[in-house]
Amino acid sequence: MSSVLVTGGSGRLGRYVVGELSRSHSVWNADLRAGAGEQEVALDILDVRAITEACQRVDCVVHLAALDFDTHSASHDYMRVNVLGTWNVLEACSVAGVRKVVVCSSIAAVGLDELRSDWTAQTLPVTEEHPVQPADPYSVSKYIMEIMGASFAHSRAMDILCVRPVSIVFDAGLDLFVSMVDETRPSLFAYVYAGDVAHAIGLALQRGWGSGYECVILSASDTAHSAPTLEWYRHFFGGLPAEVDESVFAATPRASPYSSARARGLLNWTAEVSLAELRSKRQQSPNS
Repeated sequence: MSSVLVTGGSGRLGRYVVGELSRSHSVWNADLRAGAGEQEVALDILDVRAITEACQRVDCVVHLAALDFDTHSASHDYMRVNVLGTWNVLEACSVAGVRKVVVCSSIAAVGLDELRSDWTAQTLPVTEEHPVQPADPYSVSKYIMEIMGASFAHSRAMDILCVRPVSIVFDAGLDLFVSMVDETRPSLFAYVYAGDVAHAIGLALQRGWGSGYECVILSASDTAHSAPTLEWYRHFFGGLPAEVDESVFAATPRASPYSSARARGLLNWTAEVSLAELRSKRQQSPNS
């Protein structure tokens, strides 16, 4: 049983990840809001000494701690916490001899979800090879996190996987998510269930992802829109990109605009939860 440090393990996604990893690993939760549990460490990722000390006791690190887009933080705070915090975690891993790290980035790093008129999808579906042009401070911070991950992998002989989840759906937010299905405003309607993201991270630690640096998109197979993807994309964005893999959308008309094929190949991961299942979970919820 390997030991894993999860930064931000008390957060929205962190709880799912800690639960998933605890099935087959000895998990340490490092978080500002960590409790008094035997394997919980209260620390700030901006405290280099504290995070380095915490990394000394584990084999792998899963770095989730960051300011999310939903916090609507100031620009400099996104840079301070997400960028400097990630640098500190990677540096601490290097010093402590931790060679396997999973970093939670975001599809925001690509910049397409900003819905800027000057930056739209160049291909459908969008893959990890798609060009990136983030402009929003949160998106930029996530892209810089990926660049740092690649830098440490290449210069410190570390194996670093950056996962790029699309919009994550949590059990606590099912009502809001379902209410936004078929939204009439422009959107890319991509989503992924938090449990599926946690499962991808579990598979990464179990299987590995080769050596060096890798980046994978994590998306549900379908979208949060009932119409065929190419149909609503054409409606909202005035046409389709020049490059469209028609075979993907012929096989699955409601396929996500983001491809998870690399995650499937590297990790043997496919999102298990669909829109229909999330609607069913919502109906079964005692609060619905």
